[in-house]
Amino acid sequence: MKTDTLFYKLLEAHPALLLRLADLHELTTIPYRFHSIELKEKAQRTDGILLPDDGAPPDAPVIVSEFQFWADKLIYTRLVSETALLHLQLPQYSRFQMVLVLRSRAIDTDAGVWSHLRTGGAIHVVYLDEVTDEAETVATDPAEQAAMLLMHLTVTPPNRAQDDALLLKLSDTISRTKSDAMRKMFKDLFVSLYVSKYKTLTIDEVRAMIDTREIFDDIHESLAVQQYGEEVAAKAKLEGKLEGKLEGKLEGKLEGKLEGVPSLLNLGLSVQQIAEALKLPIDLIQDIQRRQ
Repeated sequence: MKTDTLFYKLLEAHPALLLRLADLHELTTIPYRFHSIELKEKAQRTDGILLPDDGAPPDAPVIVSEFQFWADKLIYTRLVSETALLHLQLPQYSRFQMVLVLRSRAIDTDAGVWSHLRTGGAIHVVYLDEVTDEAETVATDPAEQAAMLLMHLTVTPPNRAQDDALLLKLSDTISRTKSDAMRKMFKDLFVSLYVSKYKTLTIDEVRAMIDTREIFDDIHESLAVQQYGEEVAAKAKLEGKLEGKLEGKLEGKLEGKLEGVPSLLNLGLSVQQIAEALKLPIDLIQDIQRRQ
C-alpha cells in the first residue's frame, strides 16, 4: 500500500488527527472535512486539505498538509506554492495554516528562505517517528491511538519482533474503537501495511499471524488478504517462468538483455528505468542488482 493512501484514509475518517499531530490543539474543536484538491495551475493534487465544515467560525483556517518520507530540498517551497495557489482557487478563506509531516528529523532539509514562516508558526513541522513513538500518551481516543500506531508501522525499519509487539497494542486499541466501520478499516490497513513492509511473507504466514488475535477473526476473506494472496501467487508464477528461462542459460534475446543490466546499473540508471527500457520485470532487475 502507498503510504499516501494510508493518510488519506485516516484523515478522511478522523480529520482532527492532523491537528493533534501538528500540536494545533486550539483548532481541534473546529469541525473540518478532509479533501485532496487539484491545483489547476500545477495539474497535480495536494496531499491533504482540511476545509472548515458547517458550524466552523468564519475565521477558521484552512489546513494545508504535505507528507514527505525522503529528503527533498524543495519540500518547503512546494508547500508554500501549493498554499498560495490554493488561496487563488479558494479566495473566500482568509487564513491558511501549513503542516509539513516528515518521516523523521533526518530528512528535514531546512526551511531556507521560508524559515520566517516556520518560526512564525505559519508552517508546523511534524516528525512522525517521534510523535507516533509516544502514541499511548499523545492520543486518548482509541481511534486516534490506532491511527498513531499504524503510522508508527510506516516509519520504523523492519523488525518483526517490534511490529508483532505493536500488533498487541493495536489489537487492544481496535477492540475499544466504537465504530464497526472504523475497526474494519484499521484491520485492513494493518494487513496492507504489514505485508508491504515485509514483502517476503507467504500468504500462510500472514494468516498465521492474524490468527493469533481475536479481532482478526473476520478478516481472512477481506480485500487486503485476498489481494495479497493474489499478488503472492502471481509473483510465484512469474518467478517460476523466469527460473525456467534462467536454467536454460538465458539464451537468445533474454540473455542479451540480462547481460546488459549490470552495466546500466553501474551507469546510475534506476531499476525502474532499466525495467522500462528493456521491458523486463522490476523484480528480475532488483535480483540482478542484489547479486552485484
